[in-house]
Amino acid sequence: MGMGGKRMKKVLKWIGIALLTPILLCLLLTILLYLPPVQNWAAQKVAAYASEETGMEITVGRVALKFPLDLSVSDFRMIKQNDSIPGVRDTIADVGELVVDVQLLPLFKKRVEIDALEFNRLKVNTDGLIPDTRIKGNLAHFSLESHGIDLKANTLRINTARMDAADVSVELGDTVPPDTTESKNFWKIYVDNLDITKSRVAVHTPRDTTVVEAFLGKAAAREGYFDLGKGEYKLQKFDWNDGTLRYDNRFEPPTEGLDFNHLDLSEVNVGIDSLYYCDPKLDFSLRTCGFKEKSGVQVSDLRGQVRLENNTLHLPSLGFRTPHSDLKTSLTLDLNTFDPSNPGTMSAEVDGYLGKQDILERPAKRICEPLSQPTTEGKGNGWRQPAASPLRQPACEYAHRL
Repeated sequence: MGMGGKRMKKVLKWIGIALLTPILLCLLLTILLYLPPVQNWAAQKVAAYASEETGMEITVGRVALKFPLDLSVSDFRMIKQNDSIPGVRDTIADVGELVVDVQLLPLFKKRVEIDALEFNRLKVNTDGLIPDTRIKGNLAHFSLESHGIDLKANTLRINTARMDAADVSVELGDTVPPDTTESKNFWKIYVDNLDITKSRVAVHTPRDTTVVEAFLGKAAAREGYFDLGKGEYKLQKFDWNDGTLRYDNRFEPPTEGLDFNHLDLSEVNVGIDSLYYCDPKLDFSLRTCGFKEKSGVQVSDLRGQVRLENNTLHLPSLGFRTPHSDLKTSLTLDLNTFDPSNPGTMSAEVDGYLGKQDILERPAKRICEPLSQPTTEGKGNGWRQPAASPLRQPACEYAHRL
């Protein structure tokens, strides 16, 4: 081999080394990222940088990354100084364990396949992060599996999601600054299965004037579709069992009996099918609804089709049953029926019977004067809006035994 051949061989050798070096370095760095000591060192560096940039104290206990993208983070905390009380620190987030398992190859096609996403022992407090709103609470477990996140088509599918033992409080401020940013959201979200157990959510209005609180012993939603661009929402099935619901208007004093300013419902059971909402239309089938109120009022079952469209409520066949009464009604009601200046219309047909316990011992006794003194039961065949306008009190056509 001549001198020219040897020189060319060396040139090719160095070219090969130059090309392989970055590849080998990338492979080496990739391998190092899967070594626990390197992972924890990198996590501490990232946490320190994030703390400096945000002004919060951010710490990470332990990080574990398995091939290809199976990440586990434990003891993650975000702590900030209280804005109004010197020397007091608020915990913004405290995550006992975070697990993320994402498939690698679909990412190159702008698709995300999440085999597992889990939060365990999570505490959160958004103090100061959201203008005039604070969300705080904790949950024992949240997990989801999602196959079908397409970043190009703006679609997201959640195959299964589960939340256990959550306790969330939402506190609303006096004013919320208007959102002046122009943005369009074209995402379409599909939720196949959502299950919630033993969870509570409470909403506090400004200055804590009213509180709405719900407990979901067991809730399940199936086949949901949410088009954020059109504002169209569908849900094939929703069940809420072993629940409670409380409404408290703290500016009004309590009264005896059924107090609409201080409602307290227990043994709440609700079943809804084929829910559809797209402003101005709401349509769903109320499969079942039952509850007990602290005053003694009890609804054994409430069911029927519900449709709200163009400011008119339609209840074509509503069944209402208590331990003492059983009514079936067809109702059409304009939402402005009780407007004193521009009243709408209302029509109803009622069939069934009212037990005296639901008339004499409940606020319902004030609805219709002819029913003020039945001794056994009242049987109704309809009520109508008076010819005079506006509607002050429905007239009743009843036949009852005295």
